[in-house]
Amino acid sequence: MSGVDFNQYLVPVLYVGMSQSLFASIIVWLKKPRELQDEILSGWLFFIFIKLLLNLLEIKHSQLFINKMGMIIVPMMFGPLLYLYVRSLLSPESSFNKKDWMHFIPFLVFGIYALIFSTDKPVYNLHFFERDGFLIERIIFGLSFYLSISLYGLRTLILLHKHRKRLKDYYSYDSEKITLRWVMFVSILFSVIYILVISSGIFNIFILNREVINPDLFSATGLTLLSIAVSFYGYKQTKPESSVKDPLLPARTEDKPNDNTPSKYQKSSLKEEDMERYLQKLIRLMEDEKPYLDGELTLQELSDRLGVSKHHLTQILNTKLIRNFYAFVNEYRIEEVKRRLSDPKNRNLKIMSIAYDSGFNSKTSFNTVFKNHTGMTPSEFLEKVQKENMEE
Repeated sequence: MSGVDFNQYLVPVLYVGMSQSLFASIIVWLKKPRELQDEILSGWLFFIFIKLLLNLLEIKHSQLFINKMGMIIVPMMFGPLLYLYVRSLLSPESSFNKKDWMHFIPFLVFGIYALIFSTDKPVYNLHFFERDGFLIERIIFGLSFYLSISLYGLRTLILLHKHRKRLKDYYSYDSEKITLRWVMFVSILFSVIYILVISSGIFNIFILNREVINPDLFSATGLTLLSIAVSFYGYKQTKPESSVKDPLLPARTEDKPNDNTPSKYQKSSLKEEDMERYLQKLIRLMEDEKPYLDGELTLQELSDRLGVSKHHLTQILNTKLIRNFYAFVNEYRIEEVKRRLSDPKNRNLKIMSIAYDSGFNSKTSFNTVFKNHTGMTPSEFLEKVQKENMEE
């Protein structure tokens, strides 16, 4: 051993993490109305509590934990629960299928094995590759644990990536609740935690042959931070509108759909003449009533005002205007901003004040959309307008 007492740092972190994860698990479970994703999130937080509790018991009552396998199998629940939480959040179905239980088979297998595993040797020690009769078991578990963390982390990130690709067909704005940036952060944090845990263990075993770095310190600190982030954002999170199943929407939509977009609507019941009629009605609605001034305008709200299903509205935008919903609405907002910036009456108003009044609710998204649409920043556009006004 290096002589460093890791427990003086680890124990306070464990108490904070245990309190946070248990409290958050209960609060999320009591949420009204409680949906499937809330139940999975509550379960995930509870297993974090169990993991931290076992860490603490190991320190306080080490004689009960000569064999650590019963403790370290708990993190094998984290990957499946994170993936199932994100999937339930993005899926229109709110049910837990029989096949979903298969995600927990590795945990159950190792859990059952832990009950009969010899207590002579710990699973993790500085002599991991010692030929003591349990080498195969340690290797199998180590590889299974690594694959569980890696594969479920990757699958979760893929789900989130696909979700973010579809957002612009449903929303005219960006927000934490719909982009799920916090879930992306949690997924990355989760992966980083166990990369550090695994790496520190490998470093101790292969490089120094002594425990210079305590893997549990990374685990406890990371899980505590993770439980704080999850409880703060997860309690308020509801299903984004893009989780609704929509067979007409393309799985991937860019700012401008590709040339094959019309083929995606071959089975649509919307006739060409109806599309033209609805398109003209849509343009009149946008110009006369200016619904785009609503900073949280959604596809559903606009389709209700237009009197056409959101599926057909998406089809009209994609095929007639070669736009998704986000691009369509924000083009009107940009034109509104340009008009107001060009009006001398507004010369004393700040650019962002005008942007917010024109329907934008984020400085970052406004600057990005404005630059993409005009080829210049809002400040550059204003300077150009002021210069032209002076010349006149």
